[in-house]
Amino acid sequence: MNGFAIVVISLLFLLAGYQVILSILFWIRNRAGGNIRMDRETTEWPSVSVLLALRGADPDLAQGLSQLCQQDYPDYELKIVVDSESDPAWKVVQDIRRETGATNVHLEPLKDRTNHNSLHCASLVQLAEGLDDEQEVFVLVDGDVVGHSKFIKELVTSIADQSSSTATGNRWYMPPQGQFGSLIRYAWNAAAMISMYWYGIPWGGMFAAKTADLKRSGIVDRWRRALAVDAPIFNSWRNISGKRKFVPSLIVVNREECSVGPCFTFIVRQLLWTRLYQPAAFWWAIVLHALIVSSTLLLAVALITTSIILQSWTMLIWTSASIACYWLAMGFSLGMLENTVRHYSRQRGEFVRWINPAILLKLLIAVPATQFVHGAAVLKVLFLKRIDWRGVSYQIRAPFDVRLLEDRQPFHQADAPTDSLNSL
Repeated sequence: MNGFAIVVISLLFLLAGYQVILSILFWIRNRAGGNIRMDRETTEWPSVSVLLALRGADPDLAQGLSQLCQQDYPDYELKIVVDSESDPAWKVVQDIRRETGATNVHLEPLKDRTNHNSLHCASLVQLAEGLDDEQEVFVLVDGDVVGHSKFIKELVTSIADQSSSTATGNRWYMPPQGQFGSLIRYAWNAAAMISMYWYGIPWGGMFAAKTADLKRSGIVDRWRRALAVDAPIFNSWRNISGKRKFVPSLIVVNREECSVGPCFTFIVRQLLWTRLYQPAAFWWAIVLHALIVSSTLLLAVALITTSIILQSWTMLIWTSASIACYWLAMGFSLGMLENTVRHYSRQRGEFVRWINPAILLKLLIAVPATQFVHGAAVLKVLFLKRIDWRGVSYQIRAPFDVRLLEDRQPFHQADAPTDSLNSL
């Protein structure tokens, strides 16, 4: 074998080992010792405001709202801003409030539709400005989150001892139909979750902090000019003492489906938030990793082709072995992360045996495809200047210099996917 082949083969083995080590360490730290201890008799629970901004009715919005309205927590309020009263989410909130009999739900439409931030950020600004100083802790929740009855307690417990300034969970996908796009999103999200964990990046879909820190952090001023809600949180809380705690029992399961096109759009949007609002080192690490992985895999395929043509069987065996090792490492890492999520989901009585033989076969194709979808998304995001998100078009001049170009408001149910399981 020549030196070039040795470099490519060595890179694949190194990438495989790196992935396996990260996943094993994640499993050790979160699967084995991630349970939250809550003592109801000795803990004085602070008052909490849960903030939820909605545009469109996500497939599991009713279920998520029902859980929010029936939390096992003594003192909390649920504050909701919906894009407009004609938005389908408005009726869902009213129906769930009536069905559960919840008296702590405050609902209002978005009042200030500015053209220099996203409507999601505008809604959070409205919610943050309406926070009562007596509410000691605030919690951010996304509309596609279906939490469990004690998730507020778990978040609050994580920051109640003063050692942590924030607490967060993350999202995990278990698509029961196993559409190909859903499986690519599943594999991509798994890699994103472990990266966020090691870099200490919070997820705004389930995030808690002290209300006093909300003003100190300056996040509300950032939301006034930003597109993403959660991505600017990392920089906003950097000067606030206390570590940012990841709570593995708050990895929430999302069972929505999507085809390849919406999956690619989702990945592009998540990467765009990273490019705009996360530390530059984190973003360029993603770009470098995508470039190395994609180019190495393509070169390995070229080496296999060349070795067959030249009948270089030693190079063929080693290159094939390195590719197989890399994909086995990806599968092993997914399995370790899946095991961690199932551990906590099973404790809550949730269905976790979603991977049947047919889905497993599709995963064998979806996992390799994820690498190239990710690479294509990274390339697109490098030059992206405009994005469409839930019927709204935004122009991106700079991270905190954006312009709302078109708002196809109000959001109608006709804008939603025809399949009730599909993501908005």
